[in-house]
This record gives sequence, C-alpha cells and structure tokens, in this order.
Amino acid sequence: MYLRVGITFLLFITSVVLVPGKTSFSTDSIPSYFVSVLSEKESAINSAKNKVASFVFITDTHVQTNQMQAPQLIQHLLEHTRIKNVIWGGDAIGAYGTATDIEMQWEKQALFDSLINQSGNLYKIRGNHDFTIKESSSSNKGFTYSQRKTAQMLLEGHPSNIVLNSSDPEACYYYFDAPDDHLRYIVFDTTDSVREENVAWGTIYGVHDKQLQWIADSAIASTPKGYDIVFFSHVPFTDTTGSRHAVLSNVREVVDAASKKTAGRIGDVNYNFTQLKRTSVLMCLSGHNHSDMQTYRNGVVHMVTACDAAYNDYKDDPFVRNLSGMIKGTENEQCFDCISINRNKRLISVYRVGVGGDRFFHTKSLAGKVGKKKHLKTFLKNPVEWYSYNASGNKYNGKWTLSNDVVSVDGKGNVVCMKKGEAVVFAIDAEGKREFYNIEVK
Repeated sequence: MYLRVGITFLLFITSVVLVPGKTSFSTDSIPSYFVSVLSEKESAINSAKNKVASFVFITDTHVQTNQMQAPQLIQHLLEHTRIKNVIWGGDAIGAYGTATDIEMQWEKQALFDSLINQSGNLYKIRGNHDFTIKESSSSNKGFTYSQRKTAQMLLEGHPSNIVLNSSDPEACYYYFDAPDDHLRYIVFDTTDSVREENVAWGTIYGVHDKQLQWIADSAIASTPKGYDIVFFSHVPFTDTTGSRHAVLSNVREVVDAASKKTAGRIGDVNYNFTQLKRTSVLMCLSGHNHSDMQTYRNGVVHMVTACDAAYNDYKDDPFVRNLSGMIKGTENEQCFDCISINRNKRLISVYRVGVGGDRFFHTKSLAGKVGKKKHLKTFLKNPVEWYSYNASGNKYNGKWTLSNDVVSVDGKGNVVCMKKGEAVVFAIDAEGKREFYNIEVK
C-alpha cells in the first residue's frame, strides 16, 4: 500500500512543481484582511539599512485543518522583499486516519509547496507526524512508512544546494549555505528512526549517533570562516521550549559545544569545534509544540514558532495577548514568521504574519553580578509590561511552569540579579510585541 502512496505522491509533486500555474492558489486572491498586515511586514523587512539575512519559517501546517492562505501570502513576500528562502518545519499530516489520508494530505501539502517554489527556495524538515498515522484516538492500529521511503518523498524537489549524508539513504538531515548572508543553515531530524512499519505513530523521538557524528564533522566543523550558524529541528531540545528535551540532550550538547567552540565527546560521538574562531551560533528554531516559546542557552536564542494549522494551541504560550482564536476570515487565521538577522545590531527580528505578535531578540548577552542592578530600555511603544524567567529549569505539563529566581524586574525595566544563572527578561506591549534580553549572572 505505502509503495502506491509514495509513487502517487512523487508523481503529484512533479506535476505541481514543474508546471507553473497548475495549482489552486494565486497571489491575486490574497484576502483583503491580509493586505495591511503584509504591507507592515514588507516595510519592516525592507527598511533595514544594514545588510541582514532574512527567511520565512513556517511549521506544523497540519493541512486537514489549515485555511491554506499562507502559500500565497509567503509568495507575495518572496516577490516584494529580500526574502528568498523558506524553511518548513514539519508536520503536514494529522494525527488520525489511514495511509490513504496520508496520501491525500501530502497532495494538499504539495500544492502548498508548489506555489512557494515558484518564487523562492523551499527547504523541508521531517516532523513526527509526517509519515505515520493512527486510525483513531481509541485504536492501536495505524500505518508508518519506512525511513528510506520518507527520505525519498520529503527531499524530492529540494533545492540543489543542500548537502546530505551520502552514506545514509535514510537521511533527512542536511545543511545548506547562504553565501550572500554568510550563514550556514543546519537541519536536524529529531525523529530519525521508526519502531516498525504498519504501526500507529511509529516514529521514535531522538537523534542517533550516525546523524549526530555527521552533523558534527560535516556540517558544523566545516562551516566556512566568517559564516554564522542557524540550527533547525522539528522538535525543540531545551527544557524551556519542549517537553521532549530529555531524549534530545545529545543535540543540545553538540549545539552548546558549537557555541562555545570546544572539543570533546558526547556518548560515542567525537567533536572538535575549536577552529570556529569567527563563527557564532545565532539561533535554534523549532516547531512541534504548536505555541510560541523562547529562551537563551549560553547566549544562543532557542525559539519555537506556533503552528500554522487552526488548532488554537498557540494559547499555550504563557504570555499570549491575542485570545480571539485562529478564526477563518480574519488576519489571525494563519501563523508564520519572517525572520531577519542583523548581526551589526546584534538583533534578531521575528515578524509574525497571523495570530500572535512580533518578537525581537538581542543576541549579545548582558553580564550581571549577584546583588547588582541593571536598567533595560525597550524600543517598544509604551505602555509596556516587563517579565522575567529562568532560561532553564522550566516545565511543561499542559501549561508552562516557569521558574523565576535568577533575576527580578520591575515595571520600568529595572533588573535585580539574585543568584548565579542565566535568565530571560522581556518587555511586551499592548499588541503582543516582545523584546527579549539574555542576562548571565555570575
């Protein structure tokens, strides 16, 4: 059965990608309620005087509940801004159904992909739901593709500049360079194995040694001089951005090592990043959780983007301001981010299209000492509120429980450093825009 599904999908992809205009989408049909939103985001992206790196990140499309406006919105941005690269973070498929439902939903996702491919470069990440399904919430029956088949299907039609592990036919992990931006993008596959085929939800969370060693040696260690690194994964891997952080500790450790430029060993994986003198790890982007969350780890931004499907799970963000829901026929019916990295200003700007608010991350950590005070200023418009939480040691069990004993902040941005550790401090305005700072207390 899955062979027929795979062949059908590949033939369908070829037809929609290689024949321009053969889709059900058109930028001529952009809804009027998105016009002002797009105009605002275009202006913000194009206004940067210094050269910045920009791309779109969209994730968890789960097309069976998606309003499918995002493809033409993204194509419009590709044609009216400096953005050319789009990274899709995984999970096109819903949780429940049959192998036929996987086929039908991938065909719908293929229409999504085809419009973006007409104007830019689309890079895809394997999600935990993408090639496995459960017949119902009460059933133990389901279907799972082999990893080799999913790799063939997911990477078909990818831009030619991706570098894969040629010795691993199951690889859905890779890297690619953006020479004009001096950036290397590195993609982890956070479900790189399966229990067996023809079972319900057969993917296994984790990054195994074969993948991690290749990423350490071939992707990270080979980063050209003067390039910085952005990591992507479907599942986030810190305790403040994802509940699966424990099984992905090896990913977290190799990212830490890259940011610190150290050499060492993680299990059976050896790494040496001491030569990365002029390379910084800027950020790690993920999906999976369906809500916005963010933290810093060793000064690196770890960020989750809420899902593009109309699940309303974005309300799990403990600081969400827009509670109206992902309502069809409004500017909140979709959700994706336009991300601009300005290394001169040490600022990452995340412009939200759809539900939620823009986020701004300062990438230069601020040093603090126990008992000392700091004053932070925000470029957000008043009135603003200030919040803080520990960068690690936080828990998610249906809702976030955030520890907050490293620093405190008052309503005017005055910070008191209380104990050693790493903290997140941010201002939020009435529209839900947030400006984040990282403070390392020693």
